Amino acid sequence: MTKQRYQRTYDLTNCDAEPLRFIRSCQAHTEILVFYAADLTLKAYSENYHARLPGAPAVAHGQRLQELLPGEVARQLLRMIDSGDFVTGSPILNVRTDEAGAEVRENVTAHRSGDLLVVEFEPRDESTSHIGFLMQVDSCLQRIQQAGGSKEVFDVTVREVKDLVGYDRVWLYQFDEQYNGEIIAEARHTDLPPFLNLRYPHTDIPEQARQLYLKQQIRLVTSTRADSDHLLIADDAAPIDLSMAANRGVSPIHLEYLRNVGVRATMSVAIIVEGKLWGLLACHHRQEIYVDYRVRNVLSFFCRVLAGHLALQRSTEFRLSVMQTNLLRSRLLERMNEYPDLLEGLLGENGNLLQLADAEGAAVRLNGSYKTVGVTPTPDELEQITEYLQEQRESIYQTHDLFTELPAARSFSQPVAGLLTARLSMDPAEYIMWFRPEFVTTIDWGGNPSDRKLVENGQVRLHPEISFKKWSQEQRGVAKPWLPHQIDAVAGLRNDIKEIILLRFQEIRRTNQQLVSAYEQLESFSYTVSHDLRAPLRSIKGYAEILEEDYADVLDDFGRTALDTIVTNVGKMNQFINDILMYSKLGRTNIVPGSTSLGDLIESIRNDVDFTNELQVAVLSDLEVDEVPVGYRMLQQVMLNLLTNAVKYARPQESPYVKVLSRRHDGGVEIRVVDNGIGFDMKYAERVFAMFDRLVSDEDYEGTGVGLAVVHRVVERHGGTITVESSPGVGTEFRVWFPNLIITGEGEHKGDLNGMKD
Repeated sequence: MTKQRYQRTYDLTNCDAEPLRFIRSCQAHTEILVFYAADLTLKAYSENYHARLPGAPAVAHGQRLQELLPGEVARQLLRMIDSGDFVTGSPILNVRTDEAGAEVRENVTAHRSGDLLVVEFEPRDESTSHIGFLMQVDSCLQRIQQAGGSKEVFDVTVREVKDLVGYDRVWLYQFDEQYNGEIIAEARHTDLPPFLNLRYPHTDIPEQARQLYLKQQIRLVTSTRADSDHLLIADDAAPIDLSMAANRGVSPIHLEYLRNVGVRATMSVAIIVEGKLWGLLACHHRQEIYVDYRVRNVLSFFCRVLAGHLALQRSTEFRLSVMQTNLLRSRLLERMNEYPDLLEGLLGENGNLLQLADAEGAAVRLNGSYKTVGVTPTPDELEQITEYLQEQRESIYQTHDLFTELPAARSFSQPVAGLLTARLSMDPAEYIMWFRPEFVTTIDWGGNPSDRKLVENGQVRLHPEISFKKWSQEQRGVAKPWLPHQIDAVAGLRNDIKEIILLRFQEIRRTNQQLVSAYEQLESFSYTVSHDLRAPLRSIKGYAEILEEDYADVLDDFGRTALDTIVTNVGKMNQFINDILMYSKLGRTNIVPGSTSLGDLIESIRNDVDFTNELQVAVLSDLEVDEVPVGYRMLQQVMLNLLTNAVKYARPQESPYVKVLSRRHDGGVEIRVVDNGIGFDMKYAERVFAMFDRLVSDEDYEGTGVGLAVVHRVVERHGGTITVESSPGVGTEFRVWFPNLIITGEGEHKGDLNGMKD
């Protein structure tokens, strides 16, 4: 036989672990029987149990339910057990005679608790069955339903409940994310101090108590006296789960707390919204008071109506918020589609990116650099945030307590307490970030939470005079939390950006395919046309030479001039065709890995090409690097065109020159071709490498406008770069850079061309 509340002792040092659902006692106004559900034999009974059958023997473990309860009560309980429905028929009316011979009317309720059946007996208030009470309940519901906004609904509810049950104080208590509570509505007796808008720490209603509210919505405490409960007498020490028992005993620690604040009876009804404990409808009274089972059910219904209102309001607010963020997303999407540059669309002047998450600043990290809008940290500070995000490895990351998670954020030029990010890619690290500053608030507590306890004789006890006088505390270091619809909107924007990037990639791929096809057709056409023009040109030149050889003496001066013009222009045309063929062949020729001695090549060009025109241009060289990672024929095309180009545009002056320099640069070889010729205006720089585009007249300078286009094509196919700097009357400098290959000391190629091999 076991007769004790718990297997161990609990006090303020371990009250957060107190197993409230296993407390082995019931309140003084009730009696409890616990049966084994399998055979309905008695496992436990409250020590205050009175026999329900006249002349029945003393209660004992192992007795059957039918032996302990009146026939009609037993029959109704058996029907409930068979159907599994313990709600529809509750409460069962039981009428018995007490020891003084007076009639006692009581409510009998039951529920299953695992393998056990728990039966409770409590007083019955017949006034709740009168039509007047039902009309009062109906009027209460009408006034609650007719209330306007949430504030009015809350105020009307607490007033109606106070009038209905007669408690001194009724308040509505809302939990925050940490389950600290705030009184948001209050109805009270005029001689009681107001507690409206005061907050209470989560320790006032510990976690295990909150869990019980989710199972048993109503908690009634009819008396806070230390001796206001009766222990259960069980046949063994096995725990008995009384989670669903409406009248289970109360924690002695909680009773002491209530007595210390002057409360003699309480009732709390849970308000559960979307499966989560939203708050409590709490009632306090300065005298002991009992509320009938049916009235408690009415209050439970009131709170379900209130929960429905809150759920509808929350749903409406969420729907409107989602509509607003969807509108902002659609505007951002429209701008991103409108502008070629995604950043320009995202960070436009209309501030949609900030409004999307209700942030004060935002930053986008792309290609290793940051673009910002609003109030943001510096680029170096943003880089610290990026490094932190790389460690988190989350697609969507959010916190309103960054000072704790990344302490350096507190010392930023613009301290960031709230951070919401969407990762676009992990490698390279690309993110969109939203920032919020710390949100400094003042919280009005119902007394200083730290003053709730004191130490006496080495023991932690509740303070005998707990104060609810307003105690203000400034809260710092955190930002306003990011709301679910804002987080969802950021996740949606991330998907929008990825979709745009994918669409643009597909467009670029299609365009590239079209360009490749058009380029191949153009090369084929150029090669064919150039080749087919050679035959008629040879004929023209041949006949012109026959005329000159056989008939020159019979032609007058004009005829001989016309004949010379024909021969000259046939030569120009032939050179033009040769240049086009050369350019066309570049697209068909495979890039063969190799290396070339730049010094030998320049010397060969000097020997093969006559640079000694009337200006006597000097071709000089100053080579730090001789081996260039390009095959001989290809590098020959580059150097020949650059050198002849420089000599052609030499300026009449003393000592005209063209100089070739080389060096190692950026993991490759850079060749510079510098002259002191006529130069050109840099506003025409983009035209220099275009086919057939010449910056000078044909009369003054010979040429076809193809040579530099050939140079550009060769460099491009080797994965290199070419740039030009020039100034009129000063000279021109071409810079050609080729990426390095792995070259042995003898010049043998040991690697590929970084993907440029065809």
